[in-house]
Amino acid sequence: MTIERVLEYNGKIDFYNLQQIQFTETDCTSETTDMDVSKKLVDNEGNIVMLIEALTMDYYSNDDLYATKGCFIKRFEFTKDIINSRPWFDFIVSFITSVRYRMVLSNNQKFLAYYNYIWSQKIDGEQCVIAELLDMKIVHKKNGIVTYIGKLHN
Repeated sequence: MTIERVLEYNGKIDFYNLQQIQFTETDCTSETTDMDVSKKLVDNEGNIVMLIEALTMDYYSNDDLYATKGCFIKRFEFTKDIINSRPWFDFIVSFITSVRYRMVLSNNQKFLAYYNYIWSQKIDGEQCVIAELLDMKIVHKKNGIVTYIGKLHN
C-alpha cells in the first residue's frame, strides 16, 4: 500500500536553499527500497520538505502473465507549501527521470534498461496524490484496494 503523508513545516520554506539528496538506509521502510530512485528534498537545516520512496516490485494481473519490472511508490511525503513551486516540479521531473533510466535486474539475471511502468495502491475512497500527479490510471479495484499504473515508455 502506498503511504502518503502531508508533512508539517514550521515557518516559511526558503525555496532557494532546497536541495535534492539520495536516500540513506535510515530513510528506508523496506529492505527492497531502490536507493537509486528514491529521493528526498531537504531545506538548509536538513528538514524533509518532500520525499519519495520507491521499490522494485511487479504488479501481476490476469492479463499480464509475463509481468515486466515495475517501480512501486511505497511512500510519498510532502509539505503543502511546496506544491506547484519550481522545486516541486524539479523534484518530480528528477524522480521520473531516475525511474525511466534506472538499470533493473530481471528474473533471468539480465539487466533491463529501465522500469516499464510505475504504480501505487491506495484504499478505495482515499485520494492518491502521487497517482494524480503522475497521471496514473486506475487498472484494478479489488477487496477495497485501488491499483494505479502509469506507463513510462511507449
